Amino acid sequence: MATLQPQTLDPLDKLKHLHDLRTRSLQLHRTKESLLQTTQRLERQDALLDEISGERRRLERERDGLVAMVKAVVKDIESLSTAERTLRSARTTTSEQLNQLKEEYPPLKDQVDSLRAEHGLPKLPNVQEEIETEMARHVHRGVYK
Repeated sequence: MATLQPQTLDPLDKLKHLHDLRTRSLQLHRTKESLLQTTQRLERQDALLDEISGERRRLERERDGLVAMVKAVVKDIESLSTAERTLRSARTTTSEQLNQLKEEYPPLKDQVDSLRAEHGLPKLPNVQEEIETEMARHVHRGVYK
């Protein structure tokens, strides 16, 4: 648009130029207000985005810590399961040995008691009596430590 000197324009042209100036000034003012508001909105959004991103990173670290703890618990459970299976197997073997010894003991004790009687010696105490005596000693030690 060509700029004309306001002094050379007739009043109607001057009025049109003033109207155009007013319109453009209002447009400039609205654009400036929009620019300021949009800048503020962008700054608020950036601040919220930073806050949200920080919270997400904090939660990810917390999650990673919890995942590590769960993995450690799973590993502990697996170790305990292995130990439990091993101990159950050992217990089964021990139980079988105990049953075999229980079967072997009475005839052998009878033989030993007979031989002792032949030599004038008293019978040996029953195994149950020895177990009770041993348990009493353990209880006595535990109480008087």
